[in-house]
Amino acid sequence: MRLVGYADRLSARPGEHVTFHLSSEHPGMRPEIVRLRRPGGPLRHGVPLIEEPVAADLPEVLEGRKQVTTSGSYAMAEVRQNLGAVGLAVWCRPTLPYPRPLLAVGDLVLSVSADGVTLRSGQRAVAELAAPVEEQVWVFVAATIDQTGTVLLSLHRPGRPELSVSCRTEPVRLVRPALLLGGDGRGTGGLGHTFNGKVARPVVSATAWPHTTTGALAAGADPLTLLSADSTSVLDLAVDPGGRRVPDRGGLTAGAEIRHLPGRGVPGPLWTGAETDFRRAPAEFDALHLHEDDLADASWVPDLIWTIPDGLPSGVYALKVTAGEDVDRVPFVVTPAAHEAPVLVVLPTWTYLAYANWRTYAEYEDERIGIYGERRGVDERDRWLVEHPEFGRSLYDVHTDGSGVFFSSRLRPIVNIRPDYYTPTTRGFRHFAQDLQLLAWLDARGEHYAVVTDDEIEREGSALLGQYRVVITGSHPEYCSAGMLDSYLAYTRACGRLMYLGGNGFYQVTARHPGHPDAIEIRRGHAGVATWVSDPGEENLSATGEPGGLWRLRGRAPNVLARRRFHRPGT
Repeated sequence: MRLVGYADRLSARPGEHVTFHLSSEHPGMRPEIVRLRRPGGPLRHGVPLIEEPVAADLPEVLEGRKQVTTSGSYAMAEVRQNLGAVGLAVWCRPTLPYPRPLLAVGDLVLSVSADGVTLRSGQRAVAELAAPVEEQVWVFVAATIDQTGTVLLSLHRPGRPELSVSCRTEPVRLVRPALLLGGDGRGTGGLGHTFNGKVARPVVSATAWPHTTTGALAAGADPLTLLSADSTSVLDLAVDPGGRRVPDRGGLTAGAEIRHLPGRGVPGPLWTGAETDFRRAPAEFDALHLHEDDLADASWVPDLIWTIPDGLPSGVYALKVTAGEDVDRVPFVVTPAAHEAPVLVVLPTWTYLAYANWRTYAEYEDERIGIYGERRGVDERDRWLVEHPEFGRSLYDVHTDGSGVFFSSRLRPIVNIRPDYYTPTTRGFRHFAQDLQLLAWLDARGEHYAVVTDDEIEREGSALLGQYRVVITGSHPEYCSAGMLDSYLAYTRACGRLMYLGGNGFYQVTARHPGHPDAIEIRRGHAGVATWVSDPGEENLSATGEPGGLWRLRGRAPNVLARRRFHRPGT
């Protein structure tokens, strides 16, 4: 794909702005706003897409530029003082064996691989311990450099003797350096140079502590009982697992920002297994699960900001950009400025996000021959995804380390939320493209309707629904929050008419991530048809703390919500 983009939001009302981020290998591209519908019919692929041009006062040509993204989660803080000596310590549980950074302060980097641990200064190895570090096993790593350049590197592995090595190097001189947990700041596009696995209980000190302190930290001692708080960083990864920042219990930093949505609210090295809910034993759920393919925001530079004009009818629109034979349509919903229509269509955008950039078709094309009994066509956009793992995965995928994907963000190119995308599973339109057929059907009937998304239901609830005589779901409202279910139930109990036109709806416990409101979160749990299941102690959503899995297992099966209700005449 030589032309692709995304918007900063999936819905907006007249008077609000939509910002578009585009990447093009062409020197220029022609933008236009179009309204979208798609007629139904047996020849689903042969039915033309309806694109109704909208007067938008856009530039005739936008300058093209290629934009890149680097994925990979980590934590970052700014050290408040210069360092002439350093102490570093962290617990880690690797999930992939190749060498990756654990803890960095400036250009001083503590890294780990299957072969052991290394302390580097820039590209130069200062100290190395050649000892196997196993996957899925917690180990404790520490390093100190005093003001004379004396280095001590230590490795503690469960059930094995401690290993350490001492040597001499140049004294460190770090001027208010950055502190990075799980990364080293490298990356110019593609998968990030990020540790894959869990990290917990990081300690950074402006002093080189004695070897006895290393042993005490490995045994679980509180660092602030051993080290001066003013010159020590103790990032508390257990606090506010739904947030973007973590506090520092020490004074060396003002706290760290969590980048690119790692797994949080997950067990750390001191988890006993007695509790599986992080809210009841937060100190035992103090780990981050980092992945090189985590992504919260592609962070492209904006190319166009469009203000939705007053009077534009509610419906589904797109920024259509064209360059030569290349075309992309970046969709968005215009919600009603006033609730005058009798019919409301709710597009299940949280389900769109759950399936966003599902990589199964191209990545497992040969394996699917055994399912279908034949080779089915794969959209070229799916093949492009294979070449760009940095643009994140769907909630049906697993990360490169094999762990399940918890989060899906809209702030990235999403190639299967397009009006002409079809799924090889059914050889037909699904999700967004299929829901455009519902809108075309309503138009053909002459219905007066408005369109909103899951975001409006989550935000405005039954107060919004109650202003319509009929509420119609999209074709697959599978992923929803407790607030959404409550709103639909309140609407139907007040004699509202809910037309559930979907399949497999109201199924999976889902929440908006409070630290990243552009992302949703799930935990699969251990039931239902799923491509992955939750690891032990990881069943609760970090966004809300509630147990994940199926709504059915919490007494909220879809037939309870959408069952037919009879009312006496006149009620």
